[in-house]
Amino acid sequence: SHNYRHHVLTNIVGVDDDLGFGVMRLTRDEPWEPVHLLQPLRNVLLAVIFEWGIALHGVHSDRDRYLPDTVRVAEGNATLRRKIA
Repeated sequence: SHNYRHHVLTNIVGVDDDLGFGVMRLTRDEPWEPVHLLQPLRNVLLAVIFEWGIALHGVHSDRDRYLPDTVRVAEGNATLRRKIA
């Protein structure tokens, strides 16, 4: 579940769902890019819309819970292939 992955395995690239979206660089394991210089401004904007993001996360969690296992497995396999490639 999200709570286990995020709160027990916090900030581990490839495990914590909150990392790897390219929105913000939180760890040295993510390569630095010049666009990260804008991160402080982006963080302010993210703080303003954070609650909406949490609400949408709940919507996606509910959707995933009711998906048939075959669809969930297919999506997981596609995600794994992208990470390996």
